[in-house]
Amino acid sequence: MLTNEKRSPFNTFKSKFKPLDLPLKIDLDDKTLLKGSQIIDPNSTDTLFIKPNGNFLAYGYLKDTTEFFPLIYVVIGDGLYFRIATFDKEFNKIADTSILNSEGCVPGTLCLVCNTTIQINENKTIRTLDSMTYLNCDSLGNSSDSVVSQSQLEQIISLDKKGHFKITSKSSF
Repeated sequence: MLTNEKRSPFNTFKSKFKPLDLPLKIDLDDKTLLKGSQIIDPNSTDTLFIKPNGNFLAYGYLKDTTEFFPLIYVVIGDGLYFRIATFDKEFNKIADTSILNSEGCVPGTLCLVCNTTIQINENKTIRTLDSMTYLNCDSLGNSSDSVVSQSQLEQIISLDKKGHFKITSKSSF
């Protein structure tokens, strides 16, 4: 599809996303987090840009679109899975990655108290921090208040000038 033929569907798709004021802190425990989010429709031209397989919601976009369009969307599953996709000025996808740590908080894990926060900075870096507290647990998955261990997992996603991602992770125990 030529750029002019993609412009209108992309603008319709992008209109589902709200502009994000940075810096922005996202707490996944916030019950109002997705208030007003629109569905990425699998039966529409949205599929030219995101291939939804399940429930996907538009979240927001980073306002600086000088070089490329960075859009953040959410996959709804056992939990909320934030992703970021970048598109060039001809509306072709450059890159798409998960914002969440692949080895961080996992919804429904027994004997684990977990908190995930996402910080999006003005320089387009995205910091995801998972704070995990493992509790003493019996064979049935019943936990006590006794802490076995605590750890943090941090992931930093930076966007280069061409819309590609550099991802670094570190953990502390």
